[in-house]
Amino acid sequence: MSKILLFGDSNEDILSINLGDILCFINTAKELNWKIVWIEGVSVKGFDMLAFEAEVKKGLKVSYDELIDLNKKIVQIYDLVLVGDKENIEDKKEENCDYIIELIDSSFWEITSKNEEFIEKLRQNFHN
Repeated sequence: MSKILLFGDSNEDILSINLGDILCFINTAKELNWKIVWIEGVSVKGFDMLAFEAEVKKGLKVSYDELIDLNKKIVQIYDLVLVGDKENIEDKKEENCDYIIELIDSSFWEITSKNEEFIEKLRQNFHN
């Protein structure tokens, strides 16, 4: 497993890297099983973020397209734990998943993956 921390542009007031920016570097993202383990944030008007956060507390399986759609509904994510795996994710421990994507306190991303190529692409594209 490889790990990378992404801090984005230090000249920005908010984190300049969003979830979509990260997911686009996973070649097989649409074929993976995804689960949101934890999320806190602020949504656009008309999307009930509090209800969504409560639903996620149980662990919410989502598709890649749902993740991209969610990224459009949320103005700012404060905290996120998202896991993805080729296999069924239902009973799998988070630390054993192929992808572990965490946003910590709106400040930085901590990404762990078995996919070395993905981590290297992130390293090349987001110079920290």
